[in-house]
Amino acid sequence: MAEKWDRQLMDFLKRTGEDLKRTTDDLRGEAERLLKEVKDPEKQAKVKEGLVQLRTWATVTTKTAAEKIETAVRRVETTVEEAFKPGAGGPTPPASPVEGKAPK
Repeated sequence: MAEKWDRQLMDFLKRTGEDLKRTTDDLRGEAERLLKEVKDPEKQAKVKEGLVQLRTWATVTTKTAAEKIETAVRRVETTVEEAFKPGAGGPTPPASPVEGKAPK
C-alpha cells in the first residue's frame, strides 16, 4: 500500500516539475519578447506620446471636475442660505444652546 502511495506521489511530483519547467520557459520567452519591445525606439516614442496624451487628458479632466464641484458647492451654499433667511418660509436654524445650562 505504501509503495503505491509513494509511486503516486513521485508521479505527481514529476508531472508538477515538468509543468513548472514549461511555465518557467514560457515566462522567460515572454519576458525576453517584452524586453525587445521596450528597447525598440519606435515603440518607446509611441509609449511616450501616449503618456503625454494621458497627462494632458488627466489635467483637463481634473480641472473640469474641480470646476463642477465648485459650482455644485456654490449652489448648495446658496440654497441653504436662501432656505434659512428670515421670512423665507424654510426651516429655522437650530437655536444655540445657552451657556451654563445643561441640555434637557
